[in-house]
Amino acid sequence: MMIVKINLWRLTKMKKKFYQFLSLLLILCLVFPSTGHAASKTQVFVEGILVNTEMLEKNNVNYFDIKPLALASGYDFSYDAKSKSYTIKKGVNSISFKLNDKSYTLNGRKKQTSLPAISIKDKTMVSSQFFTALTGKEFKSSKADKIYSFGTYSPIELGNIKGVVTWQYNQYIGTKPDVGASVALIPTRVNNKINDPFFAITNKQTDDQNNNIHTTVVDGNGNYNIDDVPAGTYLLYIYSKNTSSDMIVNKYDKDQLSKIFDYDTMKILENHLKIQKYKIKEVTIKEDKTFTESHDFGYTYL
Repeated sequence: MMIVKINLWRLTKMKKKFYQFLSLLLILCLVFPSTGHAASKTQVFVEGILVNTEMLEKNNVNYFDIKPLALASGYDFSYDAKSKSYTIKKGVNSISFKLNDKSYTLNGRKKQTSLPAISIKDKTMVSSQFFTALTGKEFKSSKADKIYSFGTYSPIELGNIKGVVTWQYNQYIGTKPDVGASVALIPTRVNNKINDPFFAITNKQTDDQNNNIHTTVVDGNGNYNIDDVPAGTYLLYIYSKNTSSDMIVNKYDKDQLSKIFDYDTMKILENHLKIQKYKIKEVTIKEDKTFTESHDFGYTYL
């Protein structure tokens, strides 16, 4: 009996210490709430698309690993060990440069830069100014949000779009909301043609898609809205849920979409567009502005 009493006493004492430890841990969490959270991660975008690249600041200059940026911009990237020169190439445009060399060639013509490429941790890093000079892509940054952007689409500058989508039921009931209709904003400028069969079939985007397409669905009152869209020019694409098509795809619409989507995606999308009525219009999203665009599909074809 004595042994049992001693063990019970020890157990009670251990429980007391454990609860004291938990109390101390809770106090530390309340006093230092931020210690358990990592700092917000730096994000780098090219034409509104998130790119996995390294960035660092040196002497108040932003430097980026050029290879991921070049590939995301549609350029081929190569290194010639013999000449110790790097080349990025896209179509007829070719740029060559060396580390720490203020001279570089653009389509065979010699150019100068005050901020040449450097090597850090075996990464070929270029300044934002140098990358803009090479590609013509505008650079914008928000150090407070740790967001850096190259191109015509800027996640630093966000805008919205909204509208009402309707159709005509018959001459007696008249206008009804096109409940379930799909709405998308498709970027008009892409560095690499988009391969996205899922979007072509469903008019939707999954969370893991990274192609700067933004989608939503018309609600029960006929309303739609897409918020926090990177500023830039898009094709507003509305796909009816309640009106069938005459099986004809407008040639201009097809030509516009063919500049954006690759061949396989376009084949699926073209067949999809033949089923229901649709509307395509170019719109410009501006910072802190809400663009309004509504549409009535009229009567169903069948």
